[in-house]
Amino acid sequence: MMTFDERYSLYRTEIENSFSRFLPEEKDNILVDSMRYSLLAGGKRIRPILTLAWCELCGGVLKTALPAAAAVEMIHTYSLIHDDLPCMDNDTLRRGRPTNHVVYGEYVALLAGSGLYDKALETVLDFGKEYGLSDEGILQSVKILCSASGLNGILTGQVLDMKNSDRAVDRSYLEKVNDLKTASMLSASCVLGCIAAGADPKLCADADAYGRAVGQAFQIRDDILDVISTSEALGKTPGKDSDENKTTFVDLLGMEGAQKEVEALTERALSLLQNFPNPAFLRELTLRMCGRET
Repeated sequence: MMTFDERYSLYRTEIENSFSRFLPEEKDNILVDSMRYSLLAGGKRIRPILTLAWCELCGGVLKTALPAAAAVEMIHTYSLIHDDLPCMDNDTLRRGRPTNHVVYGEYVALLAGSGLYDKALETVLDFGKEYGLSDEGILQSVKILCSASGLNGILTGQVLDMKNSDRAVDRSYLEKVNDLKTASMLSASCVLGCIAAGADPKLCADADAYGRAVGQAFQIRDDILDVISTSEALGKTPGKDSDENKTTFVDLLGMEGAQKEVEALTERALSLLQNFPNPAFLRELTLRMCGRET
């Protein structure tokens, strides 16, 4: 039986290797270069790993989930490129490297983000059947990706997050921002794995609830790290929320209270895994995600 680290490494290797097929290099194409610059910049690959792990947890074959896993990471990367733009957070550091617009310019970065979104959907549509997804599974996967990254997810979450500046907001507002901007894609990552495995709706619902709880915990932990960590550890600029006068859970609950909230949400996520056989990998991943230092 593989250890946690061995399985994590296997999943990550499968994901990294898939990018060479789903988004290959193109000679003298600055847009593709820009897309690959951010997509191949590393990172923990948590979202696609969740897709692969949930697929196997539900009895599926890892290969079947690869197009959806790659698509999730493409959409996540697109959101980071746009989030870093001068009109948004105006950040210059991401994953320990200069942000996309710093390297390629603002208009190329904007188009690269849009290109990654397009390529994500194309990947599921073009490769899904070859990798074992049914026609219904392909359509379900595309619908989930569109919903989580659109008006019911990232886009509205980003608008609400941008409005959270120089104003008083309450807990319900922050929970909504976190659910739309962060938890929506983490939930989608889990459900996509279930779809790849052909799981029934009840298991998909459990995966969705798990992703929502983990997403809230993940974002609150991110708020904490934004206060206590460094750019070297995070790979991005800390203190941005304070600089932009944004309210976070740390402001509402204090550092200790925010961490207790992370722990309560983590327990909620772990309790949902009890409905599945052999959830050891996801249990450990949950604990590491929600207790991370970077």
